[in-house]
Amino acid sequence: MTKTRIIRNIIALCMIVLFGSTLFSLHGCRRGFKDSETMLIGVITDVQEQIPVSRVQIEIRNTSTGKTFKGSSDQQGRFKIFSEAGYFELKATHPRYLDYTRNIVLGKGSNQEDFYMSPVLEKPCVFEGTVTAEDTSKPIENVTVQIGTSITKTDSKGRFKFDALPLGSFPVWVTTPGYQAINETVVLAKGSNSVKYVLKKLDLADIGKPVESPERNKFYAIDPTFLGDYRAHSIRTIKPMDERHEYRLISETRHRKHLYYDEHVDKGEVMYIDDAMYIKFLDRWQVPEQIHTSHRPEAFLAEDITMVIYYFNFADVNFEIKELGSEKMNGYNTRKFHLYHLPSAPPEKQIDVHLWVIHDENNPRTHRMITRIKGKMPEVFNLDTWAEVETNITHINQGNKIEIPKIHTEANQ
Repeated sequence: MTKTRIIRNIIALCMIVLFGSTLFSLHGCRRGFKDSETMLIGVITDVQEQIPVSRVQIEIRNTSTGKTFKGSSDQQGRFKIFSEAGYFELKATHPRYLDYTRNIVLGKGSNQEDFYMSPVLEKPCVFEGTVTAEDTSKPIENVTVQIGTSITKTDSKGRFKFDALPLGSFPVWVTTPGYQAINETVVLAKGSNSVKYVLKKLDLADIGKPVESPERNKFYAIDPTFLGDYRAHSIRTIKPMDERHEYRLISETRHRKHLYYDEHVDKGEVMYIDDAMYIKFLDRWQVPEQIHTSHRPEAFLAEDITMVIYYFNFADVNFEIKELGSEKMNGYNTRKFHLYHLPSAPPEKQIDVHLWVIHDENNPRTHRMITRIKGKMPEVFNLDTWAEVETNITHINQGNKIEIPKIHTEANQ
């Protein structure tokens, strides 16, 4: 063997070793993959920071045989698990993240399942209080209190309580039929935050009159989520990544909703019936074993509406509101407005939207309600991004009904 050939063989051997080690590094496995085997691969990403999540423990359990297969993610958030074909429950855990669970189907060969995980948010705040009537000083039962996207009702003594809320500033609505609604912003500190709300009787002669308080704008709208009976279709495109998120929501009441969602990396159907939640898997409604999500899928829809309503209702030096005239929209007679931030506005207030408010003084059930929002909204959790939103709210107070799944009926018999 010549010296030149020996050198070539050494170089070739080095290339094989280098290439082999690279494959091992990229795929994180210690053996080859056969076509007859079943393999699950994926990438796990932090939903807020958009960075890989390492050291996530992933377990998949065959729902038919009970067999489990485990793996973990590397520094790039990648994981690989060899298993068998079938129906599985996937569970991903990490000390600093909320658990991620979902049902998956694995076939022979390579299967990919990428997903996001949400950091555990500290929720050290308690928000509690009482609601009484101004004219009688007596407590009012069954008053709806909403802070952010969390909702509860007062008990027979007019009391309400939220046990676990994060630090920060949140809009609060206090509403009940026959009384003037209260809408304010509260700043929660660690520990207990106590308030007392006193509701004034609603004077029917004042309905439809402009609000005279100097703290409010002369035009105002009502959030249809407080009525519960409507349908919504929303498309949110997250910029600059161009991630398309779509939501279709049928709301029968405030506590009965059916949601179809497609959030770029995850899609499905969810139903909320009173205090129960169901997910649809393989055309069957099921009770999730556990719910560990930082927000319900339709939360962005509610947050968009709440944010627009708040800045539309109340005077703020960061915004201008212009009425652009009347227009027929979604079958309603509406007034069209332009809500936009001024150059001095901070990033979290950089809103530039057109909204269509129903104007029908003969129909108080829909008068002054939003039917359409279109434009730019800030992404509260990541101010380096924003959302282009197109939301249409229709079938307001038209007796929308959702089909109660059999699993809920059987559970309550």
